[in-house]
Amino acid sequence: MKYKHVSNFGLMFNQTNIPDSYGRDRKAYLINRDGFTLLAMGFTGKDALERKLD
Repeated sequence: MKYKHVSNFGLMFNQTNIPDSYGRDRKAYLINRDGFTLLAMGFTGKDALERKLD
């Protein structure tokens, strides 16, 4: 999900691959502090997101 008004959204969540114990690549996501804050706070609706980004 991308929000046009969040210019650094792509910097908050990055997809990567991490090998499992058998050496197979597994999809994983790296998130920075701002991304974690948005995820952990659990926003609902555009108004809630706007307040958290401010």
